[in-house]
Amino acid sequence: MMFCVSLALAAAAASRPLPPCNIHVLPAGGSDAADGSLQAPLASVHGAAKRVANIASSVMGNLTVCLLPGTHATGGVPLTLDTSHNLASGGRVTWQGVGDGAVVSGGVQLTKWYRCMDGVH
Repeated sequence: MMFCVSLALAAAAASRPLPPCNIHVLPAGGSDAADGSLQAPLASVHGAAKRVANIASSVMGNLTVCLLPGTHATGGVPLTLDTSHNLASGGRVTWQGVGDGAVVSGGVQLTKWYRCMDGVH
C-alpha cells in the first residue's frame, strides 16, 4: 500500500478563489468536535488528521484539507501521518494553506523566562 500525502502549505494569493476543500481547519474559532465543513471547521491539524483517518476508507477520489489563516500550533506534539491516512480509493490527500497567513508551528511557548545576571535570558 502506497502512502501519499502532499503538503502545500504556501498560502494562496488573497485574490484566488477558495480551493475545493473537504476538511477545513481554523485554529481560532474551530472545534475538533465539529464536522470540518467551512461553516463548522475543525480547530487543529491533529483533529484534521483524525478526521482523515476516520473517513479514509469511504472517500472516493482525492481529499483536500484546507488550513485557514492563523497559526496551526501542534502544541509540541508531532503531527504523525501514517497508512491509516491512506485513501481506500488510492486518491491523494492534500494539506493546503488557504488565504494569507496559514502557518503550521511545532514550537511550544516558553514559560518562566527570567533575566540572568550576565544579561543572558
